[in-house]
Amino acid sequence: MAEKENVLNIAQAEVGYLEKSRAAYNADPSVIYDKTAGAGSDNITKYAKEMDDLDVYNGPKQGYPWCKVFIDWCFVQALGLDRAGELLFGWTAGVTQFYNWARNNGRIADRPEAGDLIIFGDCDHVGIVTGVDGSRVYTIEGNTSGSTGLVANGGSVAEKMYYRTSSYIKCYVRPAYDDEPGPGPVPPEPPTPGFRMLYNGCSGDDVQYLQEKLIEKGYSLPRYGADSYFGNETEEAVMKLQADAGIDVDGICGDDTWAVIESPFVRPDRPEYPGYLIGYGQAGDDVAMIQSRLIELGYSCGYYGADGIFGSSTQSAVKAFQRDNGLAADGIVGPDTWNALF
Repeated sequence: MAEKENVLNIAQAEVGYLEKSRAAYNADPSVIYDKTAGAGSDNITKYAKEMDDLDVYNGPKQGYPWCKVFIDWCFVQALGLDRAGELLFGWTAGVTQFYNWARNNGRIADRPEAGDLIIFGDCDHVGIVTGVDGSRVYTIEGNTSGSTGLVANGGSVAEKMYYRTSSYIKCYVRPAYDDEPGPGPVPPEPPTPGFRMLYNGCSGDDVQYLQEKLIEKGYSLPRYGADSYFGNETEEAVMKLQADAGIDVDGICGDDTWAVIESPFVRPDRPEYPGYLIGYGQAGDDVAMIQSRLIELGYSCGYYGADGIFGSSTQSAVKAFQRDNGLAADGIVGPDTWNALF
C-alpha cells in the first residue's frame, strides 16, 4: 500500500477520539487509549504520550495543544519513525516551525491533493487533506471539533470540510510520498548570464524584485505578496505574464521573461486606478469591481456579494486583504491596495 494511503487510513481510524481530563488520566493512565472515556479539556492524549516516549521533541508535549502531535503520530504509525521524520522535515510540535521547514524545502502547494497537510490561519492549526472536489477540501484534524469552520484546540479528532476559497486556509504542505512529484517543476539547467534564471523553489532578493515587478505590472500575488520565495503563486503569475506577452509559457523566469519584466509591458486587461480613494459608504462600478476581485481571491463581501455598495462586509474584506499583503489595514482602497488587487 502507498505511503499516502497508509497515513490516511491511520488518521481515519482515529476519528472520534476525545482528549482526556487530567483527573481521569491521573486516576487511570490507560484511559488515554479509550476513544471516548475520560473526556475533558486538558489536552491529554495517547498521541502526546507515545510521541513523548519516542523523545523526538524539545520537551514533553502532554498537556499542550496537539494538532501537530496528532499529525506526527499518524505518520509514525503509518511509516515508522525514520521515514516519518524524513517526510515531515524533522520533529516539531509547532505549526509555525513546521511551515517554515516545509517552505524552505520547497513543499508548499497552492492547490490541495489528498495526503497534503493543510495549514490554517497564522499557522494556528494543521490537519490532513483526505479529499478534494471542485469547490471543497475535506480533512481530518486533531484537536478540533465537528463544528463548522476552523476550530483549533477543540479536543477531538474530527472530519471537516472547507470551501477551497476559505480565508481560514493558509496553504498546503505536500510530503514527498513514495515517488510522487513535489509541487514545483524539476530545476532547469544552470542559469544564463545576466539576471539569474528563477523557478519554483528559488528564493532571494532577485525573487523579491521579480515579484514586485509582477505586482507593478498587474499580476497580483494575493496570498504571499513579494516574500522573496518563488512558490506556486509566483509561478502562476509568471505564466500569466508569459501568455499575455506572447512568449513561451513555462513558469520559469529566463532571458525572455526578464526582458518583458524590464520592459514597459503591463497586463493588457488591467483596470487603471480611478484616481480617488474608495471606502465605506461609496457605491458604483469601481466598488463592484473591487468586490468581484476580492471574492475571486477568496474574501467574502457579505450576503449580497458584488452589489456595488461599499458596506461593512466589504470594508472587512479589504482590511483582511491588506493585512495578508503587508499593507496598512485601513479598509480604504487607495493606489497601493488597488495595485495589489489588480
